[in-house]
Amino acid sequence: MEHLGEGIVHCVPRVPYIVQEGEQYDGKGFLEFPVRCGWNLGKNGKFSVPPKSKFRPGPLGSLAGLLQAWLFFGLLSEVLGSKQVVVLQHFITIDEHGKQYLTTEKLPGYLEQWKNSVDKDTSRNFATLIRIHVALKKAHDLVSRFCSVKPRNESSTWPVDERISLSFMVLGETLTHAYNMIVKATSIHSHDMNGFNLGSWGESAVINRRFTEEGWCPYTVHTLTGIIGQRNSGLLLALSVSHPKALALKHDRCSRNECIARKSENFGGRCFKLGGDCTCEHIGPKVGEVLAVLRKGKIPLLQYDSGRQVLEVVEYRSGLKYFIISHVCTDGFGSDTNSMSLCRIKYLLGIFGKVTTTESAWWYDNISSQLHTPYLFWIDTLAIPFEKAHRLERRVAIRSMDEFYQNATCAIVLDAGIMEQEIGRTFASTAMRIMTSTWITRLWTLQEAFLSRRLLFKFKDGIIGIDELERMDKMTVVSPLPSIAQLYLKCLLGHQKSFIWGEDAGTINGNLIGSIWKALQSRTTTHAQHEPLAIAILLRLPTASLDESIDIEPATRVGNRDNHDRMVKLLNLCSNQTFPAGMAFLGGPKVDVQGYGWAPLSWMQTQGRTRVEAMNAPSFDAMITSEGLRFRSAGFMIHPLCAQSEILHGSTLVLTLIEAAFDKITIEAIDTVGPEYCYPSDANLAIVLQQERPEDAQQVALLVIIYKTMDNTLYSSIIKRVWVSIGQRNSETDQLDAFPSTSDTIYAIPTKQVRRWCLDGPRRFLSTSKHDSSSRGAFAWSDIRKWAWKEPQIWAEEEALDGG
Repeated sequence: MEHLGEGIVHCVPRVPYIVQEGEQYDGKGFLEFPVRCGWNLGKNGKFSVPPKSKFRPGPLGSLAGLLQAWLFFGLLSEVLGSKQVVVLQHFITIDEHGKQYLTTEKLPGYLEQWKNSVDKDTSRNFATLIRIHVALKKAHDLVSRFCSVKPRNESSTWPVDERISLSFMVLGETLTHAYNMIVKATSIHSHDMNGFNLGSWGESAVINRRFTEEGWCPYTVHTLTGIIGQRNSGLLLALSVSHPKALALKHDRCSRNECIARKSENFGGRCFKLGGDCTCEHIGPKVGEVLAVLRKGKIPLLQYDSGRQVLEVVEYRSGLKYFIISHVCTDGFGSDTNSMSLCRIKYLLGIFGKVTTTESAWWYDNISSQLHTPYLFWIDTLAIPFEKAHRLERRVAIRSMDEFYQNATCAIVLDAGIMEQEIGRTFASTAMRIMTSTWITRLWTLQEAFLSRRLLFKFKDGIIGIDELERMDKMTVVSPLPSIAQLYLKCLLGHQKSFIWGEDAGTINGNLIGSIWKALQSRTTTHAQHEPLAIAILLRLPTASLDESIDIEPATRVGNRDNHDRMVKLLNLCSNQTFPAGMAFLGGPKVDVQGYGWAPLSWMQTQGRTRVEAMNAPSFDAMITSEGLRFRSAGFMIHPLCAQSEILHGSTLVLTLIEAAFDKITIEAIDTVGPEYCYPSDANLAIVLQQERPEDAQQVALLVIIYKTMDNTLYSSIIKRVWVSIGQRNSETDQLDAFPSTSDTIYAIPTKQVRRWCLDGPRRFLSTSKHDSSSRGAFAWSDIRKWAWKEPQIWAEEEALDGG
């Protein structure tokens, strides 16, 4: 794995070369290689000898060697060998003891030669790139299924050394990344080839064990994989450049959902070391002066008088330059007394001094020569009142935090983990240190990063700004690491800055809201009641209806009844804006308020594969109404005579799609239907899609019950989420009578083009004996022909629809 650089090769054990004589890749075609070696590969990953095979394959014990010849050397040859001769011996090295291992030291040269040899002309590249596309997809499907760590109730199909499995994964990620960059540089605009995203190549046991051995917090690892996915190259980068042991914490009591170690009472003092225990006097501003400024709706800035050793309050006015501090309260700069130790005050002043002498840190209005001395600054610990008697002023301060950050000259991030590490030599290593910080996991720091004009990070050996980091050399065909590390910017909403500073300032749309949702996936808060307020401030919405959440102590959990009402208030604030329809396709707890049951109760509580699929899929813009989420989308109506119990409670079903193509729809349940929900057996059921057709790939869809139609809108209640895919058409059946008349066949018909839906969460329908599905008889195919929907207006022609 030498091609990745960053010292990664020292983080993992060497990968043995185990290909046996006679099993070497022959270069005669990637897909058929196992057959040429005398093996058949079944869909379940099992290898067997073809009945009439002329070959005599070796024992199954040599299967690992065959797989290395195929999925490492074969993939290299198939991808890189179209424009150059791949010498497979270049990828084998011998140590001083004569043992053979894999090496990728010369892979960068092959990748650069591939990139330089690709002609920009589409016609000369298309066939070759299609062949490479097919080989990569096949390899990905096999490695991710049969070489990946599996849940405890499953076992890996292939007996492959975990080091060899990791080599397959890293090579696959590298070649896919190079392929994407090369395709992007050509004039090819095929839907099937652009944006080729295979997702994870699998979970590595080697990497999991390394994280444990190195003392990583399970919560940090879980958060990191949530940001970058199970991209093993990126996880190896984290292992090589970020070292949590620097904070001397033990994470044996931590879980993937929470870091207990950082919450210990003495952590803040231990992580901020200035040489011995701190015995300094604690000082703070005069609270009355802070309150007076807040009551005027102004910003209370702070200025340290070194002669008197006091903090003075300065009312902000236009033109004043000041620093603002973004930090995690448990890292040593938090307090509930509006005071701070004198050594910490002086430490901040020292940082301000270093910033002014760092020429590369300044670009905004040449401000280095305009900063006021003594320095003006703002930090929540000192400038937001904590006493209950001052709750009104506290509300004003938090409500105005967007103004505080936008007017600041720059925001400086102080994170205990980052401050213990040096700035990386490359973009990827520096960005990864930021991605593995605790600061990037907290709710309130998202708005602090997003709203700031200029964001700086304090490292052990210096200060670096986001804009300086972004100017570093990044994208290269050789390694996927820079593109993986670039994901840190999405966690900071860096691509949405135009909402604050650009031509579209203040314009809320579904893309912005979707980006905020994604950025919140890596974040948590101990005060669940703060989440709707923080999101509203991010969107610069009026927050008066949510201000009361600031005063609530102790912290409430997500499921608290009042949090349902707070999320409804946030959604109502967004009701005049376009909203991403993908929100309705997310899992996790939902808002328990009629008309809003489609909405996640927390934007930070939707982990898992379905969250990625739901929000990454192309989605229609939606509008929030009191009756549900209103949007246009494609879907399928399910015949009302079908066995509804199978659809409601079954795990996997195949539906026959009634249209010219006669496709088969495969539905696999994601959620289960709770016993508290009872549906009539003759209900109008439907599947709501995010895309017009899911084709072969799975997509998250919704099984719904249509309870009324009005104004060409299908008002529906969500029953559960399902995976949906459409199989290949049956070319032999082109007549309706060709379908069997059996009662166990479930039929569906597509809605004409896209339809207008209004979705709410589950509703409780009364059940009577006549609705008992067991009392219903079978239906014949002839019933399909006379199928008349109960509400004819839903089949109105598309032109009858007015608006979206």
